[in-house]
Order: sequence, then C-alpha cells, then structure tokens
Amino acid sequence: MNKGKLILIVITGLILVSFSQPLIANADSPDFSLNVQPPTHWHSLMELAAYMVNILVWLAFAALTFAILYAGFSFVTSGGKPEKVKKARDAIVMSLVGLLIILFSKLIIAIIKGVFSGSV
Repeated sequence: MNKGKLILIVITGLILVSFSQPLIANADSPDFSLNVQPPTHWHSLMELAAYMVNILVWLAFAALTFAILYAGFSFVTSGGKPEKVKKARDAIVMSLVGLLIILFSKLIIAIIKGVFSGSV
C-alpha cells in the first residue's frame, strides 16, 4: 500500500471517530435523543416520487418539442418523396401520441396511487 492511500485512510478514520464522539459522550445521559431529519424536504417516498414525475414530465415536454420540430423539418425538406413524407408524418403522429401520454401521465399516476392506497 502506498503512503498516500495510508494517510487518506488514517485521516478518514480520524474524521469518522471525531464525528461519533458527541454521540458516545451523550449516550448515557437520560435526556439523550437522536432526532434524525431527512436531508431533503421530502418526508415520504410518495413525495419524492411525485417530484421525480414532475421533473420527468418537464424533460419529456422538452424532448417532445425537439421531436416535433425535427418531424416538421423532415416533412418540409422531404421534397415530395412519398417515403420521406410518410416517415415524417409518422414521426409527427408518434410525437402527438407522446404528447397525449405526457398529458395523461398525472392522471395515470393518480389512478395507480389510488389503487395501491385502496381509495379507488
């Protein structure tokens, strides 16, 4: 083991021991309580999932915008060739289907949440 790794391990160990000292010192006191707060503002897994869904919906809208722009550009530059027009039209239709899925995603999640919570 080289000298740099050994020094890093020793320093890490000392830091970990120094953080545990206040807990050990107060452990035998009768009014000792360890109040652990979550590191984020989410207090449940459902709140975290709802936040992640919101982020994914916004990312999906951004991707959908680029997909529609690309499909429109492909349609305009197809030059009237039937295979390119069909490919561009299919891309526009699939983009619109994606838009519907995104718009109904909140409803779908609410239904799934209701099924698992037993309120539906």
